[in-house]
Amino acid sequence: MMLALAAGEQREETLAAATTDMATFANASGEKTLPWKLVDDRAVLALLRRRIAQAPAEVLAAWLRQARSHRVIKADGVEFRTLLGELRRRDSSLAAAVEIAPAAPPMAGTTTTAEATPAAPAPAGDIAPEVDPLAALSAAGAAPADEATSAKTWDAALFDKTGKISRSAYVRACASLDLRDVDRRLGPGWTFFHKDGGSDDAPEIPQKIANGVYEWLKPNDAAVDWTGLGGQIAFVPEKEGSPGISRASFCWSEHENHGGKALWHRYWLRTGIGKPDGGQWWSEPVDPCLTQGNFRTAMRDDPGRTPVAMGRARTSWSNHAVVAFRNGVLTTSGSGNSGDKFPIALLPKGKVPTAVALTGGNEFALVTVWDVNQLKAQVAIIAMRAKRWMIPANGFFEEMRFIGLVDLPDSMRTPTAIASSCDFVIHDINQGVDADWNLADAAVRKRWLDAEPGGVRTGIGYPRRGYAVIASRAENRLVLLDLAPLFRWVRAECLEKAPPTEPAWPGAIPDSALPKVAATLPVPQPTFVTCGWPTERKPTPWATRFLVGTLDGRIAAFDAGSLASLEVKLAQPTATGLVQVGRNPCAFSHGSRQGGADRMWIVCRGERTVLELDVGGSTPRVLRTLRDRRLQDPVS
Repeated sequence: MMLALAAGEQREETLAAATTDMATFANASGEKTLPWKLVDDRAVLALLRRRIAQAPAEVLAAWLRQARSHRVIKADGVEFRTLLGELRRRDSSLAAAVEIAPAAPPMAGTTTTAEATPAAPAPAGDIAPEVDPLAALSAAGAAPADEATSAKTWDAALFDKTGKISRSAYVRACASLDLRDVDRRLGPGWTFFHKDGGSDDAPEIPQKIANGVYEWLKPNDAAVDWTGLGGQIAFVPEKEGSPGISRASFCWSEHENHGGKALWHRYWLRTGIGKPDGGQWWSEPVDPCLTQGNFRTAMRDDPGRTPVAMGRARTSWSNHAVVAFRNGVLTTSGSGNSGDKFPIALLPKGKVPTAVALTGGNEFALVTVWDVNQLKAQVAIIAMRAKRWMIPANGFFEEMRFIGLVDLPDSMRTPTAIASSCDFVIHDINQGVDADWNLADAAVRKRWLDAEPGGVRTGIGYPRRGYAVIASRAENRLVLLDLAPLFRWVRAECLEKAPPTEPAWPGAIPDSALPKVAATLPVPQPTFVTCGWPTERKPTPWATRFLVGTLDGRIAAFDAGSLASLEVKLAQPTATGLVQVGRNPCAFSHGSRQGGADRMWIVCRGERTVLELDVGGSTPRVLRTLRDRRLQDPVS
């Protein structure tokens, strides 16, 4: 027989005697002697129970995790909270780790007995924590949810009373280009949270220069272009089927030579689409990706010309965006003198894209899709080629190709956001020379292979570790994918040997190379996700950090641990901090090398605000808040 304790049972039992092979246990009923191999882990944990409060902090933390996992102690019980409070008094970081971490896996050799009550099985590949990590941080004094005004039922129409997906609502939520449905997709705005008609007391900030053009000295026509920033603006057109994406200039500058204050300078610090409103020679109301012959052919059965998702890599020199349309057509578009090739990739029929992320060096695009036939979710893997297939480059894409799908757990059928990171990033890759991409040369391949993980300004190298974070606002959940198999496959196919030269390569990715589901985390109504990356400043916690916005107005910071870096021993993603910013934080922007990777700007639709945050530490900090009465409905 096995000595085992039923869940919640508290039996007074002590270890009376022991040898290497046998143990004698005593309780009110007498003694019994058993071989150690028949004593299960729950019994050992129970034996330690009476004295565990006096144990060293590290031992107490380990016991709490194991005892909770084996149901020797109830996670919501008084005893657990009391012991956790004692641990917090001695070591607050260990206590926080216990409270927000997943339940510890059973110790080696554990056997579940008939007396024990097993936990409900998690879906395949699903690592489900016992507690909401944000709730745990809030209980410890971090930013609480705005319960009074949270829109908890915002996405309820997707499900029937039994929790099953409503097919019609599912298709409409991901694929409709009707203004009302797009508005719903963006989450609640100011009017939702102020149904009583409350007034907005935001000021009107005076503009020093009304036209947004700032000049130093007296500019003339002898200028040298120097600074430019542009991209795409997506919108719902007034007329169905009209273009819904423009190419805009966000800032531009001209300079007399490249000198300092002795020479003249002119800065256009305003958004412009056409020449009449301050745009540049390369910006135009209809993005040129819509006018290409290959795009028109791919879209011949769908009148929609508004993208449902766009994404760029977030490190320096990521010129082109991947633009996704509801029928599964993917293309790219850049800005300025970007030398666009406008390649096309097609997703399988019935796969509707909802979010796009690119890996750090523009190696892959990762696209969340809703399968409207099977009512499930996946991530599509798109191989990208600027200079070489799936090798870091500057994002001037020439080809793209769909190569595989990763099934998401059954607990996530409605992904709405995705972000990714990896353990090697080149911040100024445009400084490279063509010879760096000559992968027929074994010496060049060795340089790519051998580069140490981290962030560099110039040079070459290839990631070993990486991850993607996927969020579902409707299902209150994050899923983390391990990208290491994908990077390992490319290293083997392209760097350990000369890459294939057949036009059909790369074809379908082998199953062994597909990213794997590494973890799931319950997070209430996540609205966006973004990931940190290695910078030139080593070491930095930003390299393994990811951030999540929630509809109730919080930004949560997590450490991705060993998913992000070989140098980090943290096995599971761990929440590190919370800050309140404002309801429905729905969009973000942050710098890379020059803009400051640890600075981030958040748009809160529900508050009509834009905030600047310092995200370099374990807990984000609000630095500044912009409010202006002309900011009526910010969404991006």
